Amino acid sequence: MKKGLLLFSGAVETLEFFSAQLAMLYKKDGYDIFTYRIDKEKEDFEALRSFLSFHETLLVTFNYIGMSGEEFLQEGRDNVFSLFPVRKKVILVDHPIYYHDQLTITKEETEVYCVDEDHVDYIKTYYSQIKNVRFLPLAGTELATKHKTIKERTIPLLFAGNYVRKERLLSYLTGLNQDYKDFYYSIVEDLKKNPEQSIQFVMENSLLSLFPNASKKELAAAMHGMLFVDLYIRSYFRAKVVKTIADAKIPIYVIGKDWQYLNVEHPEYIHMLGNGYENTEFCLRHMEETKLSLNVMPWFKRGFHDRIPSSMLQKAVSITDSSDYISNNFIDKEDLLLYSLKEIEKIPDLIHRVLKDEEYLQNMAEQSYKKAKKKHTWQQRYEKIQNTTS
Repeated sequence: MKKGLLLFSGAVETLEFFSAQLAMLYKKDGYDIFTYRIDKEKEDFEALRSFLSFHETLLVTFNYIGMSGEEFLQEGRDNVFSLFPVRKKVILVDHPIYYHDQLTITKEETEVYCVDEDHVDYIKTYYSQIKNVRFLPLAGTELATKHKTIKERTIPLLFAGNYVRKERLLSYLTGLNQDYKDFYYSIVEDLKKNPEQSIQFVMENSLLSLFPNASKKELAAAMHGMLFVDLYIRSYFRAKVVKTIADAKIPIYVIGKDWQYLNVEHPEYIHMLGNGYENTEFCLRHMEETKLSLNVMPWFKRGFHDRIPSSMLQKAVSITDSSDYISNNFIDKEDLLLYSLKEIEKIPDLIHRVLKDEEYLQNMAEQSYKKAKKKHTWQQRYEKIQNTTS
């Protein structure tokens, strides 16, 4: 039988983009590609069934899309994948606490990849039936083959990411009594004071201080119910960094929704690009126009975000908070610019200083581009996926 790769589209644009990068690489290796369009499920189901019938199929999916009990993949009482020998690889780009239900029923032979080594440890601790859990850092994508110099670029500072309004975050507390809310906020305050800590470390310690005899099963279920903490702390620091920059009267260009609702002293320094629902290619094209590309880590303490290598591959200089993975793979002030979540007030001075020295930024952009091109593209991630076997 021919080798076949099954992917999904129509759920999350960013994940669809990542899937497309992998699809090109699998195609070069002789795989037939079938992309199941979730928004065209009725049209694609029979074609999917036919594809599975005539291929030795590998399913590569992000965040359990297509493996979360979706009705559109049911054939009678069976999931269509149970009717054919489909090998499965799942790449989680968020913390495993979001996928407790799926991880609980994941079978031993499924391969799971995590973008943070803390996430790998978490799955090994709480879902020990999964035998193949590996670290797979996120990767960048180079859009153009020729890049503008720093001097030619028209945007001084760019951030690509949404602002999450407080009202949306508070919806996760609906129905909880005040004791639960106070407990969650106590964890948030701990993380604000000590942002070097991982989410799971603080959650585990807080839960065990109240329930010292809790089982792993109980702890995993409890942490799944505490998504508010992860969402809140990520949003808090993202907003604080952007606000600090704007309040220092430094122009910052943002791609993403709801930034007009951020409470700042100088809203005129926040320039929104697009309508708030722009795709990944739009972000990459604007990274090509910026001198500095801001990243605020989504609480990856032993991984990194694709904004970093994608910025480098567009020859923009990445400015970001750190992680163990970053400190082990990049050099501050040579490959990128690091700031501390404990000293956010120092970011404006850093930005002012480096924007005055375009030659310094150009040298950094060239060096980081070479490193990202060599080690942090989807080609390298594809090779790692293919070199691991169940």
